[in-house]
Amino acid sequence: MPRLTDPELAVFKRVATLLEEHRPGLTLPRPFYCDDAIFKLDLHRIFHRSWLFVSHTSHLSHAGDYMVFEFAGESLILLRGATGEIHALFNVCRHRGARICDQPSGHRSSLVCPYHQWTYGLDGALLSARNTGPDFDAREFSLSQAMVRVVEGFVFVSLSDKPPDFSKVEQDLRWHLSLHDLSNARLCHSRQYLVRANWKLIDENARECFHCPGSHPEYCRAVISAGATTAHAVEQAAQIQSQKEEYWRSVGIVVEQKPFAPGTWHSVNRYALRPGVVTESLDGNPVAPIMGQVPTRDAGVVGIGIYPNFLAEVCSDHAVTLRFIPVAADLTAVEISWLVHPDAQDHEDYDLNRLTAVWRATAEQDWKLCELNQLGVQSSRYRPGPYALSEWGCRHFVDWYLGELLRGGPSGRESCSYSVGTET
Repeated sequence: MPRLTDPELAVFKRVATLLEEHRPGLTLPRPFYCDDAIFKLDLHRIFHRSWLFVSHTSHLSHAGDYMVFEFAGESLILLRGATGEIHALFNVCRHRGARICDQPSGHRSSLVCPYHQWTYGLDGALLSARNTGPDFDAREFSLSQAMVRVVEGFVFVSLSDKPPDFSKVEQDLRWHLSLHDLSNARLCHSRQYLVRANWKLIDENARECFHCPGSHPEYCRAVISAGATTAHAVEQAAQIQSQKEEYWRSVGIVVEQKPFAPGTWHSVNRYALRPGVVTESLDGNPVAPIMGQVPTRDAGVVGIGIYPNFLAEVCSDHAVTLRFIPVAADLTAVEISWLVHPDAQDHEDYDLNRLTAVWRATAEQDWKLCELNQLGVQSSRYRPGPYALSEWGCRHFVDWYLGELLRGGPSGRESCSYSVGTET
């Protein structure tokens, strides 16, 4: 573990003081959402050490297709190699450090630095460099690479030399999504947002639906559990979920719920839609051709969450992905993308407005709530408040976040058992 710098030690000391005063079961103290120094610590200790969702492989359909992914002060070139593999190359020439790709996406047969024309292959190997001398060994000057994992078409990268074990995430995603054939899906639309809120507020918002009945009418009309506000409604939703699970198993659909649990950083669950609703659309009717080998349109929704920056919902006829990238202590870049059957054509097989309506509305409602939340926590009168019992997902996220933030800190701990669970 690299030695901590004096500024990092000072921030750790401040974090430790804040947590000494923090009561389990309450939201985080104000500086965790507003302080620039803690934000920088988040980047280095959370985002530089985790697996981050980037995009879907259909963004890189052919050899030489590339996209630039920028986050936490780094720039990566994601591109498809000559034999179909996905590489994540640091966008830094090994000659004098110039950026190689200055466009967000495109196609290259090779990577040529615009400064002095050092040329690299699609795998990052240096192919040519002018005027280098007889002792120059090109093999020592390949582009630096980040680690890459591709599962069911979803591309993840990590800057860490020792990232978290990805095998369980990969296993659960393949287990639940193989019928949907997302590896061959097509990314048909994306929308970008700059949300004036700390990334953790956006993550917390994504980990609970306690706010859904009062904020997301479109989503609640589709997902029965999201709109359950009374004991009777909760019981009814549970009964329908049980009935749907029995039906799904009878037609060959995998049902093995994987909620967030202690020590985990991902969840995969299939949950029921309302009776008569077969997808997340405004009227509950199909919005696109059925995907993969899903045996019925009435397949519910597979909800996926992976810390720190990924959320997805997968229906029988389309999928939605959300990617969160922190920009500043009070600013987060969010990208939402929609996936459909690879042969589906706009205006013929689907209408883009109908396809995207529910999640456009839901996301924009959420961003407004998160921005209001940010304005509130910036106040001198903000004090941490108690999480509701149904906000256990927020408590799990904060527990994971603090554990990762403190792991390998001044105490030398390799793990942290800090818990924000309800006091007993």
